Amino acid sequence: MKKTRRQELKTNDLSFYLKQIYEAAVRNATYLIGGVVVVVLVLVSGLWVQHNRHATREAGWKNYYAILDQDLAAQPGAIDQARSLAAEFSEDANLGAVALALQGDLAYRRALALRKPAESAQRLQLLRDAEQTYEQLIQRYTDRPHIVARARMSLAPVKETLLLAGEGKVEEIRRLYQDLIDGPSNPYRSIAAALQSSLDERVQKLLVVPTPTTAPATAPATAPAATTKPAATTLPAITALPKPIPTASTSTSTAPAQ
Repeated sequence: MKKTRRQELKTNDLSFYLKQIYEAAVRNATYLIGGVVVVVLVLVSGLWVQHNRHATREAGWKNYYAILDQDLAAQPGAIDQARSLAAEFSEDANLGAVALALQGDLAYRRALALRKPAESAQRLQLLRDAEQTYEQLIQRYTDRPHIVARARMSLAPVKETLLLAGEGKVEEIRRLYQDLIDGPSNPYRSIAAALQSSLDERVQKLLVVPTPTTAPATAPATAPAATTKPAATTLPAITALPKPIPTASTSTSTAPAQ
């Protein structure tokens, strides 16, 4: 009898609590519905933002390959396009790195194409721009050894070319090669060792070549093969990057087009 009575009391208590919950829900129905609407809006907004980011990144990769395929001689503005792309995606761990590398590659290639005395000032500025760009890569991606190694291998020939114009020191170039030799495993180690071993002889030959008084000392015709092409044109490009977007119709290589 007592057991039955206790069960009835518990049932009554439960009914009472359920009734209170129902009445509270009725009184606050507007707030509950509003809360549900807010949650739905937050979820929809999150999905929309994610979609836009993906679309922006996809468009960025398409732009990258479009710049890569341009004829630099006919469209020197490709350098500025690469610079804008690198700035736009500076926070993107992958596209930002390859876009910045492309900016440096194009600046160096354009500089080597300028051979006339009247173009010497522009040539020198492009070399400085390439130097600064590769140094940015080294400083910005210290936690990604493959990017740093690629940037150092590209920076070394730029500095050798600048040395012909009287800028920089041989020790800076030697240190770049040594960093590649002593640093983490990279595909440039053996090439860096060979270039470093012949650096003194190579630089000496370059600096003693007589230069006509009417022509600048930066003429690329006297530079050796190692200093007339950026590393990206003869060596593997940045590695360990994701495959390009499936919709890209151009080549999937990240090295500048030749």
